[in-house]
Amino acid sequence: MGMSLRERIVGICAEVLDLPPQSVAADQDLFDLGMQSLQMVTLLARLQEEIGFALAVEALYENPTPELIAAQVEAGLAGTEGSRPGESSGPTMTDASTSC
Repeated sequence: MGMSLRERIVGICAEVLDLPPQSVAADQDLFDLGMQSLQMVTLLARLQEEIGFALAVEALYENPTPELIAAQVEAGLAGTEGSRPGESSGPTMTDASTSC
């Protein structure tokens, strides 16, 4: 039987934070575990790459646990939040650089 979405996200979070998977609980705040801005960007990229769903940076601040991230992804995959790869959920680097 395959891993649940929540278990996959816990594993990704543990890898990004360079922690053993058993040391990250689904209800643990990732910032309390030491997540910093570069790791946040890495986590967002890994979620998009491995799960196929793009979350905004704000989503991690509002949902800082693997369990809440999983709920956000599930809601997004159901079509209510976030975006799928290739869809824009806000300004891109190109958009920002052309507005200067």
